[in-house]
Amino acid sequence: MNKYDNLIIEFSGYLNVSPNSVRFQYVGTDKRFQPVINGNKYVKLTEKEKSEYILESVAKTIEVAEDVDFDEIKVMTCDD
Repeated sequence: MNKYDNLIIEFSGYLNVSPNSVRFQYVGTDKRFQPVINGNKYVKLTEKEKSEYILESVAKTIEVAEDVDFDEIKVMTCDD
């Protein structure tokens, strides 16, 4: 049996969600920013500020999405 160090997950598609039902996590270093915000606050940020946030959880977002369509989800193994 092979040992793999990483899984590579590649996907394309979309999730249509209400801004109120999705959360974003701050990944920058500026302590003035809130660590977690909802989509209502996210859409009001500048493009520079948005680049400092990531989607908190894809799985949770899929659960609350009003419409979901994945063209492809591919899982690959990688033995770095």
